[in-house]
Amino acid sequence: MKFLNNYSYGNNNFIRILVTISFYLSIFTVLTFVPFTGYLSISVFNVTTLPILVVFATYHLGFVGSCTSSLGFGIGSFLRALSIGEPSQLLLFPDISILSRLLMGLSVYFVFKIMGEKKHWKFFILAPLSVFFNTFWVSVTIFSHNAIIEIPAFKNRTIIVWLTLIYSNFILEIIIALILMNPLFILYKVFEKNGLILIKDTENSKICN
Repeated sequence: MKFLNNYSYGNNNFIRILVTISFYLSIFTVLTFVPFTGYLSISVFNVTTLPILVVFATYHLGFVGSCTSSLGFGIGSFLRALSIGEPSQLLLFPDISILSRLLMGLSVYFVFKIMGEKKHWKFFILAPLSVFFNTFWVSVTIFSHNAIIEIPAFKNRTIIVWLTLIYSNFILEIIIALILMNPLFILYKVFEKNGLILIKDTENSKICN
């Protein structure tokens, strides 16, 4: 409770934070399960548009936004793999689907803190970085998991093949992030200007320029 109170902005802030977190989690849920929104299947590639939303939540709520949104991203991908299925079956392992996304969110927040005051151009750096961190930590957890317990999907494929698939995905996701980041930042500014963003991250309380 004390930690959340560091994000104070008027009365009933704790309730506002919970409502805002619920809003973000609902967005991740919708984008995870509605086809061709959060996940796009292009030939053998399965790309995601969700890492950039972690940046959005981090700009909005700081550490709380980063952690909750990245967990929502990870848990959503795990449940999606369980319910809908996923060709490689990699996301059926919680360390690959959930832990990697949490580490991605923490990495985004770390860079966000180093940058200091919010600026428009910093969003343009964090958006592609979120994709990089997602790819990096998913790769780390995949190969770490396989080193301990062999992943069935690896049996008939070499590491080179997997790296080619993973980083081809990465290139496509970078392109998507570059397309989405400016509209999302403009949306953030519109929300802020019209008072729709009720919680301000007091760690970096100056308004984005």
